[in-house]
This record gives sequence, C-alpha cells and structure tokens, in this order.
Amino acid sequence: MSRAGRWIHHKSSAPLGTFRRRPVRSSLLALVVLAALGGGGFYGWAVYSWRQAQADLTNKNYADANRRLNFCRKIWPNHPSLLLLSAKAARKSGDLESAQLYLNRFFNSKPESRDEAQIESLLLRVQMGDDEAVEPLFKLVEQQHPDSPAMLETISVTYMKRLRYQAANGSLSKWIELCPDQALPYDLRGWVYERTASPALAYQDYNRALAIDPSLQRVRLQLVGLLLEEKKMTEAAPHLDILMKQAPDLVDVKARMGMLRFLEGRSQEARQLLEEIEPRLTNDFTPLVYLARLDVQENRGADAERRLRKVIELDPTETDARFVILSALRLQGKDQEAAIAEKVQAKNQERNVRVNYLLRDRADKPNATADEWAEIGTLFLEMQMDSRGVYWIDKALARDPNHQASHRVLMEHYDSKGDAVNAAFHRKLLR
Repeated sequence: MSRAGRWIHHKSSAPLGTFRRRPVRSSLLALVVLAALGGGGFYGWAVYSWRQAQADLTNKNYADANRRLNFCRKIWPNHPSLLLLSAKAARKSGDLESAQLYLNRFFNSKPESRDEAQIESLLLRVQMGDDEAVEPLFKLVEQQHPDSPAMLETISVTYMKRLRYQAANGSLSKWIELCPDQALPYDLRGWVYERTASPALAYQDYNRALAIDPSLQRVRLQLVGLLLEEKKMTEAAPHLDILMKQAPDLVDVKARMGMLRFLEGRSQEARQLLEEIEPRLTNDFTPLVYLARLDVQENRGADAERRLRKVIELDPTETDARFVILSALRLQGKDQEAAIAEKVQAKNQERNVRVNYLLRDRADKPNATADEWAEIGTLFLEMQMDSRGVYWIDKALARDPNHQASHRVLMEHYDSKGDAVNAAFHRKLLR
C-alpha cells in the first residue's frame, strides 16, 4: 500500500471521537485529503488524455486529439511538449491560427530542444501558402530525416489543395521512393493523375494502393468513379461487388452502384438506388446528375432541372450538370433560357480548358511568369474559388510586387466582398 493509502487507512480507522473532539481540524484534514485525491485524479486523467491524443494524431482523429489536448492544457498550460503537440494537432485539423498561437507560446517558453518545433513551423508556413518554406523541408528529406514521410505528406496535400499538379506529383513520387510499401502516396498520386488527363497512370496507382491494403474503401470508390467516368462498366463491377460486401449501406457505395446500373441501361434499378440515397448526399452530388439524366430520359424535365439547379448552386464549376440542364430546359419548352445557359456553358468550358492547361503545363515550370499565375488566380476568382484565386495572385505579386493586373483584380475582388481596407491597399498600388 502506498504512503497516502496507509495514511488514509490509518485516519479512517481512527475512533469517531477524534472527529468529535477536534471537528474543525478534522474537517480541514478531510478537505485536504479530498483535494489531493481530486488533484491526483485530474493529473492521471491528463496523462491518459495526453497518450490518447498522440494515438488520435497517428490515426488522424484530429477532433478527438484537439479535445483531449484542450483538457491537458488546463493542467499543464505552458508545458513545451504539450504546446508543440497542440500546434501539430491544430495544423493538421486546419486551424492554422491556433497552430501559430501554440507555436509562439512554445518558443516563448524557451525549451531546450527546438528542432522539432522548427520543422513544425516550416510545415505550418507551407500550409499557409509560403512556398519558401518547402525548400528547407526538401533538404531535410534529402538528408533522410526520420520525419520525411510526414513532411512529404503535408507538402503534397497542400499542393493538391491548390491544384499544383506537377509539384504534387514530384513530392508524391519522392514519398513513394522512400516508402514503396505505403498505400497513401499511391492513392494521392492517382488523384493527381486523374486531373492531369492520365487515367492509365491513375488506374495503376489506385491498384497499387489496393494491392497494399485491399480494405481501403475510399480508394476503391475513387477507382470505381474513374472507371464509370470512362464507361468501363465491366471493370468497375467487380470492385463494386467487393464494396457491397464490405459496406452495403454506405451512401457512396449505393450511389456508385446506381450509376453503374444507369450506364448498363437498368433504369429502374438505378432510380431505386439513387433516390434512396438522395436525401443523404452531403458532398458528392454526381449521383444527382445521374438522376437528372434519368429524369430527362423519362421526360421529367422539371424534376431534372430542380436537381441540377441544386448541383450548380453547390458547385458552379460542375460542367456535367450545366450540360444536362440544357436538355431539361428544352423538354419544358424553355428554349430561350436554354440558349442563354448554352452560352454560359460554352464560356465555362473554355475557362476550364484554359485553367487546366495552365495548371498542368505551365504553373510549376521554372519559366512560369507572373502573368500566368495572375491569370490562374483570375480564372479561379471567376469560378468563385476565392482562396485558390487569391493564392495564385499573391504568388504573382511575390514574383513581381508591382504587377498591375494582379493589383487590379484583387482591388475589384475585395471591393465586391465589401473589404474596403484590402481594396484600398491594392488601389494605391495601381498606376
């Protein structure tokens, strides 16, 4: 028995008369014991939460990690290791402002070891759009730093979010070179190949990921989506059979099965599956486009238009929806509206072709120009993709601080958003 346990046992076995003779002193002693026990309980729970938060980060359960670390900071508000872990959890969950705050507190605590924090600071800068932070991280990768895979993951995913396809491909290929038995870099590079018109390479990488880990449902769904887009129903069917066994009630699985049935001409089965999951769709609205195609086939123009308007509202860049809505409008005799929509569709298609060319073939070339980066940013702003647009225009201004086209488009953008301060800043720099 511990010393505290023996003391508590001794006191609890004392005669009741002790309390009766000295009630005030005995009450104070009891409170001290309870406080000690409570404090020990909080401390023990904090230790447990700390360990679980580390496991949550490994398993990418960022919400749970942040919740546990919030509790830990109440016990150890200025512990350097806790602040560093908090910064990492906040950054990985996308809360970059909090990540910066925790890092600042870490450096102010004057810890002995700062190497890990310096790397974390560089990773945060990468996610915040600072391209200059990438080079020192790549140098660490070349030096075979043990955290190289984690660095390359952050760099690659950040590039992917900004649609920097060539840069993402380069960092993912390096990651695969270092870790050929990890499924994730193959999965991510397959996504990049899809968007750079390289479906054969995408198939190859998705299949490699699945060979490493056949349980990866999301990768299999991605592969099925690509096969259906290419109308390779025979190749998609076996993967859907596996998914139906693994997760028969998953919305995305039923959606892809409904899409397959549509392409196979089994319209009744397709409608049943797609209408069943329609109320549960949250992010992927491609199934609604398929339902709208069924509506058009069955002369239900109003239903098709309703569904397609929803898709376009949620994603103005969705080209398939804009194409199908032309048929839905004409079915209802809305020929003038269809003509206007057709012109909008043609303009959007032209813009998509242009931005895809710039991203795929120019954006990350050594001789890429500020004009090209500003054009990419302008196209994204026209597509209502504001964060990507501002990122590319800021990149142009980093290359040429007096780039007039960039200042003009940002002035107009901030004016449209009611941001008078930023609009005025760029207006002053126009000549």
